Amino acid sequence: MTTTMWNEGIAYLMNGTEGDWIEHNGRKVEIVSMCGGRYLCYDEEGSVAGLFHEEWRAMEFLKN
Repeated sequence: MTTTMWNEGIAYLMNGTEGDWIEHNGRKVEIVSMCGGRYLCYDEEGSVAGLFHEEWRAMEFLKN
């Protein structure tokens, strides 16, 4: 993931609305409204793999 992609991803997540999503290398992060977090992460198989409040954590999930 390039620096430009990282920065664009952070901006997209910060300004997105519920239901928006971003993908990278088969992983997906969806913007949701949940008590445990705002960013719901899905692995390559489509299974839920995490839930985060911070944009940078969601981007780290996509990157790794």
